[in-house]
Amino acid sequence: MFSKTAFAALSAAILSSYLFVIPQTLAAQVTVPASLQILDIDGQPQNTAHSDLQLSNGTHVLVVRYRDLFADSADDSGAWVTSEPLYLNLAIKDQQPVQLHIPVIDDASAAKTYLHQPYLTVGTANGHTDQLPLRTQASVIAELLSAQR
Repeated sequence: MFSKTAFAALSAAILSSYLFVIPQTLAAQVTVPASLQILDIDGQPQNTAHSDLQLSNGTHVLVVRYRDLFADSADDSGAWVTSEPLYLNLAIKDQQPVQLHIPVIDDASAAKTYLHQPYLTVGTANGHTDQLPLRTQASVIAELLSAQR
């Protein structure tokens, strides 16, 4: 019916198509709030605004920037509150959807207070939640230097 060469070529084509499909199904969907801009994922710069990411199982380093616009009054054009780059270690344990949440922040003053000790609440589809700190570059470097001692 098929020659050995044709069968091998067909088998290789089918196997390679499975290899391209399988990794996509092993990723968890991560929903990111609009006030967080993704700057980098695992050392790969990001150019577009994401509200949903696909991340594989394992630990990932996300570099984000908090950014939101607050108006003090109806005639005020508003004031942007923007953070420096913040680092998040996010562990994906299975393919369940994950949602990242920031606390409710009503004004620029509250946003600035939040940025003194920023954190995210990470929720999964099974109802599990964790609070994870967002760390500044200075705190990450300080931890690395203290670990080398």
